[in-house]
Amino acid sequence: MSKIKRDRSSIKVSLPKKKVEKYLKFFNLSSIKKAKENQLKDLFIKIIDDFLTGYLSLDEFSSISNYLWWKGVIMSGKGKVNKKLYNLLQMAGELSFYVRGETKEVRKTALRILDLVFDYYSKFKQQ
Repeated sequence: MSKIKRDRSSIKVSLPKKKVEKYLKFFNLSSIKKAKENQLKDLFIKIIDDFLTGYLSLDEFSSISNYLWWKGVIMSGKGKVNKKLYNLLQMAGELSFYVRGETKEVRKTALRILDLVFDYYSKFKQQ
């Protein structure tokens, strides 16, 4: 279970490290920084699928998405290649914050992000 720490302007959700390790092993990666663009896309599709089937909670999904964005994109310098995927990873990484928003408009942002995530999933799941 994820640990959640919140103040008024941010939320911190711990990364489910054991699940991340399973994903790395599943995709035969020693580090997320070494993932190629197609591996990041496939991994994102996998975690969306696991979120939809209940293997990942929303907080775990958000935390892993943020990890993929930060370590797999920003720290590895891949941010200029596939803007759509990388922007979506960043937005999904913020879901834990938006879903707990103090205003209705902030919470609506979570729904818009989920719509984008599910559209992406629908487009690439069958490939």
